[in-house]
Amino acid sequence: EEELKKQLARFDALARSEEAARDAVGAFKSQVEELRSSNEKLVGQAKRLEDERNVMNVRKASVEEELKKQLARFDALARSEEAARDAVGAFKSQVEELRSSNEKLVGQAKRLEDERNVMNVRKASVEEELKKQ
Repeated sequence: EEELKKQLARFDALARSEEAARDAVGAFKSQVEELRSSNEKLVGQAKRLEDERNVMNVRKASVEEELKKQLARFDALARSEEAARDAVGAFKSQVEELRSSNEKLVGQAKRLEDERNVMNVRKASVEEELKKQ
């Protein structure tokens, strides 16, 4: 009877660990999807503003492929509590990398927009000078 109580307690603890792991998987999947969506918007903006759109497409595809691989690994690892904790650390790192990448893309898009505005002002100035001549 005592052994059964111990086994039931262990089973309950494992069930709670599994539920927590599933919750963590769901939360990280949601966060990854949000970051993926944000990244796609930024890549689209960068394409319109610069000639290096091919480089951006390669980076985007690479990030998405890596996320798919990480998700597959995470799903496999999440079956055990200890492995799930390791995967959470890896996803936190991936999330930080994506945030950093997104911030860089936003900065790059802003700089390119500023450059475009400067070029438009120069163009207008040259056109005005040509009209005067």
